[in-house]
Amino acid sequence: GGGPGGGNTFNLSNSTGITETHAYGVNYSDEWGEKVKVTGSYFFNYADNQNDQQVNRENFIPDAPNQNYQELTSANRINTNHRFNMRLIYSINERNSIIFTPNINFQSTDLNEQILGETSLTEGTLLNNLINDYQSTGAGLRLGGNLLFRHRFEKRGRSLSIRGGATANDANSDNDLDNLSVFYNSPLPADTIFQFGNQDNKGQNYNVNVNYTEPLGERTFLQLSYRNGWVLDDSDKLTYDDTQSPAELDTVLTNVFNSVYSTYAPGAGIMYRQGKLFMRLGASYQYATLESEQFFPEVGRIDRSFNSVLPNAMLRWSISRDNNLTFFYRSSTQNPSISQLQNVVDNSNPLYLSIGNPGLDQSVTHMGVLRFKRVNTKKSSSFFALASIRATDDYITNSSLVVNSDTLINGEYLLRRGGQISTPVNVDGYMNARLM
Repeated sequence: GGGPGGGNTFNLSNSTGITETHAYGVNYSDEWGEKVKVTGSYFFNYADNQNDQQVNRENFIPDAPNQNYQELTSANRINTNHRFNMRLIYSINERNSIIFTPNINFQSTDLNEQILGETSLTEGTLLNNLINDYQSTGAGLRLGGNLLFRHRFEKRGRSLSIRGGATANDANSDNDLDNLSVFYNSPLPADTIFQFGNQDNKGQNYNVNVNYTEPLGERTFLQLSYRNGWVLDDSDKLTYDDTQSPAELDTVLTNVFNSVYSTYAPGAGIMYRQGKLFMRLGASYQYATLESEQFFPEVGRIDRSFNSVLPNAMLRWSISRDNNLTFFYRSSTQNPSISQLQNVVDNSNPLYLSIGNPGLDQSVTHMGVLRFKRVNTKKSSSFFALASIRATDDYITNSSLVVNSDTLINGEYLLRRGGQISTPVNVDGYMNARLM
């Protein structure tokens, strides 16, 4: 079963390839006196993933011959994960309680990847091929916790809750790239890359949430809320050219960058309860700021602000003791990650580059879900149906550019003919629907 913190505690995320998994865990549960209940858990996961792929891709290029790309990849990734969770409930008295949920997560990853690739025109003309060997070793530590205080007033239905949370993470990785690329019918017929680097990512996340409920009648309640959030990210990516002696810092592939994403969201809602029916309707106004700053190789700063109205709704109908129907709608925002914002070239595959975009906006998602559940306890059977639809404005996805001639990226990094570069961008019109 699942330990404190919920979720599939023994399972790792799905990935392509073949994975050998080892998982161990222990749960702890106790009462410390009459007022304190505590549960805790420790889980260890080990995964050895072998992923062999063969890719055959055709790129359709306007006003130019199409390009075919073929690739053989063999990658081995070993991941270890340690997770500590605890939940402590302190019942101060009948009207006041405190819940504290700390957690610690430590993981390490080793990656070894080999790539054989080539690009040709549809009529058979060979443009390039490469042999690529990429290795990376990394480790990360995440510390977090939430503290919740709940108070029930003497008046029935009146309550106050205050929740605060904080998370800090520190991840560091070392990488090594050896590459030989051959370019046909080019004044620069061959290129070799010998480089190593280090990436250090630090982040903090703070949030405060206050909720107040006031009865307006026997069945109707008013809920007021206020939420603050701060996400601070700092990323230093250093790359060294190992063809020099001693190795020199490659300023084109090096970047020092941070971002701060802040949200302020007051909200209000109405709740109604009548017999087997419960309804809630509300909305919040969110003001958000995104401040991005680059310190190296050039100094630059981008400040952006967003205003959003985020409605929400819920309806739950307990048709009978064994049957219930639930509908909920919510809207939310998502800030771009530091890797999506960081304006530095990733050349771990020199024919398929990627680069961040400091000009990204936050995305806004609207999602509706309809769920029906029926349980027959006598027969130990259940029926479950779910339908959902999600639409996102300013959805963050990748835009890819295939070049027909040698092209400078950021005015400095040379992407050779037949190569491709991927950049995150905002687009409208994204929609996703599911039926299960």
